[in-house]
Amino acid sequence: MGIFNKVFGKKEEEADAEIQTYQDFWNWFLTKEKDFHETVKNQIGIETDFFDLMAAQLRKINEGFYFLAGMTDDETVELIITAEGEIKNIVFAEEIIAAAPKLHNWKFTALKPEMNMDSGIRMEDHEFTTENIHFYANEIEGYPDEIDITFVYDHLNSENKNSAVTGVCIFLDNFLGELNFATQIDTFNVIGKNEATKDLIPVIKLKDFLQWREREFTEKYKNIKNFDEEDRFSIFEASLQNGFPLIAAINTSLL
Repeated sequence: MGIFNKVFGKKEEEADAEIQTYQDFWNWFLTKEKDFHETVKNQIGIETDFFDLMAAQLRKINEGFYFLAGMTDDETVELIITAEGEIKNIVFAEEIIAAAPKLHNWKFTALKPEMNMDSGIRMEDHEFTTENIHFYANEIEGYPDEIDITFVYDHLNSENKNSAVTGVCIFLDNFLGELNFATQIDTFNVIGKNEATKDLIPVIKLKDFLQWREREFTEKYKNIKNFDEEDRFSIFEASLQNGFPLIAAINTSLL
């Protein structure tokens, strides 16, 4: 029996090592999906029999892939591939889900969706809710279109700062949805209530604020001319005072 175990074990390792593409991953997943479904549904051995196996294979495709899984109803397991806010990996999370097979009792989702956060989240004995998180916007000199936001957590202090910042980020990731949180806000920071320098706005109004900024940006640039095939360009060359050349392409049709 020991000989067979060694042989079969070696073949399985070789098969796993061949996972290099999205299709390879889903082909492997199909061989285990029934076991995975039962494991997630019954919550028995989920760490070793599901999460550990999935993590090992996803890492072969992209080190930046993370995932969540749970029941959306009594029979359907939802698997969410997430980039955990890493913008460069968002497109890859979308690609691997686009390549997923259609399976009964499975729902495959790219990136964490927007969720109802009325009850908030709890992390390391701290609650993060729409009642204790606020925000205000900052203006960045020279970058009027940048969205820079200061988030204020009522209970942040010098002792819990790291965990508080992490908790606020997780809250926002779920409140806005992973894609929106990663792309709608250019820069942000998290402070305590005693550090705030402007009037505080309840975080429940954050979505409205971001939509307003998006409309403002669109309105501002909607009349910008797009180049088309009929436009003609000429190349002009000049010399700067330091001797370096200056080369410009000018739309003479527009002139």
